[in-house]
Amino acid sequence: VAALGVRHFVAAIDASRGEWAAALPHYAGLAKACGARLTLEIILPGAKPPAEELKPVAAAAAKLDPVAVVVTLAADLKAVLPGTKGPDAPAPEAVIAAARAAFPHAQIGGGVLAFFTELNRKRPPHRLLDFVTHTTSSIVHAADDLSVMETLETPPYISASVKAFIGKATYRVGPGGIGARDNPYGLSASANPQNGRVCLAAMDPRQRGLFGAAFTLGYAAAFAGSGLAALTLGAAAGSLGAVSLKQAEPQPWYDASGARLYPLFHILRGLAGAQGAPIVLTECSEPAKVAALACRRNGGNGARGLTLWLANLTGMRQSVSFGKEFHQASVVTLDERSFAAATRDPDFLTSAARRKAHLASITLAPYAVMMIAA
Repeated sequence: VAALGVRHFVAAIDASRGEWAAALPHYAGLAKACGARLTLEIILPGAKPPAEELKPVAAAAAKLDPVAVVVTLAADLKAVLPGTKGPDAPAPEAVIAAARAAFPHAQIGGGVLAFFTELNRKRPPHRLLDFVTHTTSSIVHAADDLSVMETLETPPYISASVKAFIGKATYRVGPGGIGARDNPYGLSASANPQNGRVCLAAMDPRQRGLFGAAFTLGYAAAFAGSGLAALTLGAAAGSLGAVSLKQAEPQPWYDASGARLYPLFHILRGLAGAQGAPIVLTECSEPAKVAALACRRNGGNGARGLTLWLANLTGMRQSVSFGKEFHQASVVTLDERSFAAATRDPDFLTSAARRKAHLASITLAPYAVMMIAA
């Protein structure tokens, strides 16, 4: 996980459950090992005044030195349909005030830990917040491959809607991806012991395949022009993560091979390495088939290069022609031929790179991702 090079982690503390404190040393160790700052999501029971419930959590979490904090109530994890009255709970203003008093040096965020739909239904008092946040899942309404990739068309519209009602607060998204962290419309996320395409499941088998890598690149590209302050993609490890861990559900090939990395590990590592780099406007004639994301990077002796990411969002081969030829480009391709190597080598982006003297077009295998550095 340290090799990912990420700048921040989002760590959840559910104070409505008795075992919440046991996670804190693990969060501290992870942040130290990675040199990353923590954003804390704190869920309060909501049975007592927020300041009273938050006091022991803030005391225990003080050593984590979070750079940002989001405090919410357990009742707000579940959907409240339009026209219905939600459960009796402390007002959002009281929750935000308690958060500021408990964490005076952190940015204070608000919103929901669920999807944009719930944020839109329960708009927070944005004038009291430093940032507004929500998450996403691509298997809420349908879970087939085409429908999941079609959700990549929605981020520009979601982000435009959010920015229209959050005032001067900044905007954060995540942790989000294919699977569902939680299910605001039921008791919990769906079980998926058969590795199927299941709506609102916490474990989606495509997370650990080439599909997951292509989706992740497409997801980042879809939000690239939205002016986000932070984008959190999935989890560090496990069913929503980039590093394989033993799970209750079987993981075909991974369980037998001992491989530790999902292909999207390399997408996250590459994008993390580009943090702060200026994004270059990139257009694709068939955006539903190929996602594209480009940025400028600083090279040696003050030189500035271009890094272009491409992802095939379909199960068919796609040909891509560039507006102009790349000279002396370094190319890394993540596809079915390099899959096994990528699951074992955290330095795959550099070890698998190949120099191309002249590059005017390429062909992407199904769900392949390519990184071109010129």
